[in-house]
Amino acid sequence: MSGLPASSPSLTANPQLREWLDLSVDGVVTIRPGKVEYGQGVWTALAQIAAEELDVGLDQVRVAGVSTSGSPDEGVTSGSRSIQDCGGALHQVCAQVRAAFLAEAAEKLGAGAAGLTIRRGVATAGPASTGPASTGPASTEAAGAGTVRDGRVRAVREFNRVYTNMIGLLRGGYLDSPYSLTEARVLFELAQAGAAGPGGSEIRALRRSVDIDAGYLSRILARFEADGLVTRRRSDTDARRRVITLTSAGEYAFRGLDQRSAEQVSGLLDQLTEAEQQRLTAAMTTIREIAGPRDRPAAFVLRPPRPGDLGWVVARNGALYAQEYGWDASYEALVARIVADYAGRADPREAGWIAELDGAPAGCVFCMRKDDRTAQLRLLLVEPAARGLGLGERLVAECLAFARRAGYREIVLWTNDILAAARRIYQRAGFELVDSEPHHSFGHDLVGQNWRLSLD
Repeated sequence: MSGLPASSPSLTANPQLREWLDLSVDGVVTIRPGKVEYGQGVWTALAQIAAEELDVGLDQVRVAGVSTSGSPDEGVTSGSRSIQDCGGALHQVCAQVRAAFLAEAAEKLGAGAAGLTIRRGVATAGPASTGPASTGPASTEAAGAGTVRDGRVRAVREFNRVYTNMIGLLRGGYLDSPYSLTEARVLFELAQAGAAGPGGSEIRALRRSVDIDAGYLSRILARFEADGLVTRRRSDTDARRRVITLTSAGEYAFRGLDQRSAEQVSGLLDQLTEAEQQRLTAAMTTIREIAGPRDRPAAFVLRPPRPGDLGWVVARNGALYAQEYGWDASYEALVARIVADYAGRADPREAGWIAELDGAPAGCVFCMRKDDRTAQLRLLLVEPAARGLGLGERLVAECLAFARRAGYREIVLWTNDILAAARRIYQRAGFELVDSEPHHSFGHDLVGQNWRLSLD
């Protein structure tokens, strides 16, 4: 197999593809790193790099044990350099193997390489292909781009590759420094703890924030301590715990990394127009809000519907039930009729509530008249991002309190058995199941349920 242009010390010494990996006819990829696994999780990370670049499953990647005769010579194993050196080499090796595989598949399938997709090591012609066409280590699949979920998985993985390349995570030292990305993140967390107060950071809290193996963190801190970047002491509140604090040298190292990181990002943004910068940062905010840890607010506001809110109720019911349960447009039409009845009657014995988080609607419920003595709870909804805050329970409690004030003797509701979370809220509020009946609605076979609660 052909050699590679060197872009890392590991590739300089080991430029042949066959030194790094093998492909088997059963779809298994064997990678041969020259770095030893001693508890830092490096083999798992290297396998993930190979899987991402080759578009195969992590279960299809096998890591061969390091041996003098069978592994590339990468010198000593250093936890702070393994991903930068070996990971960078594997990334380039797998990229070239993937390109060669696509070229061969395109020739066999009579299609352009750009029109092919790879899933679990199988190259498949895309929607533009006129018939079944695929090639892989040991399988044949029908033409097509795969399921919607497969396309989304590919999109996330492609983004990961673009982003890691964009900020240089697979190069040598992070930001041309002597520190790995993990070490730089540890310095960052220690600096943030120092900015919050003089107490430093407990090792246990530090490990949670960076989410790495305890042994690996211990080795990083030992190196930092040897280099004079940190000091360790016993906690003032619990002598069993150790607190880590940056020294003046550690703060200086962090400031250098922080400045270089800001300059790197500024340089990337300078290549974009103002409109492109706005699109990029807005997209990054969306990713962080959806995929990142959320500091969810503990409080929310319940208020009457304002102009525009009733349209939101219809739209979000239609969208969420289609997304989560596959219900068709007939459900949205039902919600629209219920909301229209509420708005048209202006009955003083009826009320609605919008739950608001961070200034935006996040849930709703309505108390409506069924007859003079019976109220009906309708359209309870909580946005996915707001679930787990007790918002649903609070909306139901507000509805029940209003029904009692309005003089109703009982309150009823109709739901479906697949709405398990809502049913648990109703049960906790004291509702009792009256009866169930199968029905076909909203494009599905469902089991409707009638629930009742006495207000006396």
